[in-house]
Amino acid sequence: MAKEREHKPWDRQEDEGTKAFEAFKAYRDMGPKRGIRRVPAVLGRPDTYKPVLERWSVKYGWVKRAQAWDDFQDKVAQEAALTQIEEMRKRHIQQSVALQTKALQRLQSLDPRELSASNVLGFIAEAIKIERMARGEPETILEERRKLSHDDAKIISELAADPEFLRALQRAVDETEGSPAPDSKPGHLA
Repeated sequence: MAKEREHKPWDRQEDEGTKAFEAFKAYRDMGPKRGIRRVPAVLGRPDTYKPVLERWSVKYGWVKRAQAWDDFQDKVAQEAALTQIEEMRKRHIQQSVALQTKALQRLQSLDPRELSASNVLGFIAEAIKIERMARGEPETILEERRKLSHDDAKIISELAADPEFLRALQRAVDETEGSPAPDSKPGHLA
């Protein structure tokens, strides 16, 4: 015995006639820019048909039913997109593993004595980069150094000699660490 499908809002309503349902389908299938005024043209009917459509629209709740249809279509599209993404990931993983296997076979066939020092260094650098990425680390760590200008150095020297600034700095460090300062003397930084 086949399981009966749940009745959906966009399905034909219990007391909805064939013509009314055909009109609703025309309205529903117009998409987000739908309008009752456009239905007669889709159905090949004269504009004098609009009052009948308006009555059916109210009686059978076309707006809510069409919104439910749009929501359902969006859900179906999202699920299809997720399925395609998952299939793509699986395909890319399979292709990646196949390429790795071929590359490792080729690497194992190399005679280390025939490799130049730059080849060896290149292999090491690539292997480190791949390991870092596999462990969730950045490929590289950049360090930025700047030389202080004379004015910057002068300001830092003045601040380091100012007891009020040092107390404020200590309070900021303590608040950041979440503990009160054990010693509030100027120059005490943990």
